[in-house]
Amino acid sequence: MRARTILVVSLVLGLGILLGAIDRDRVVSSDERVQAPRAMIGVIGNVVFLVQRVEPGSPAEQAGLRPDDLIMRINGRPVNSVEDLREITQSSPGRPIEIVFLRYDPATQQYKGYHTTLTSAPWRAPSP
Repeated sequence: MRARTILVVSLVLGLGILLGAIDRDRVVSSDERVQAPRAMIGVIGNVVFLVQRVEPGSPAEQAGLRPDDLIMRINGRPVNSVEDLREITQSSPGRPIEIVFLRYDPATQQYKGYHTTLTSAPWRAPSP
């Protein structure tokens, strides 16, 4: 957990310095504590996963998932991180996985909600 915390702190400090919110000269030593200014844009939302590619013959293809679909929930749970996605989907092969996703409909210029169930399969390396 410490490595992840250091990475996040480094990222926040790096972005703060890059954007000019933190004075580079004030970040001198690890003993000095610097209060990074907080910012917001006023947007609250859900994390979604964009399907970039669907492997031919995969359970995802058989369930009807397509590139550009937006996965919202898996097995009734929101997916808030890659770790959540792994945890939810790393079930024993053959177990059904329920997916709620959005797909853009160019005819209506809106996203429509869909629900599908696929059966997980043993992992295999994706084709190049």
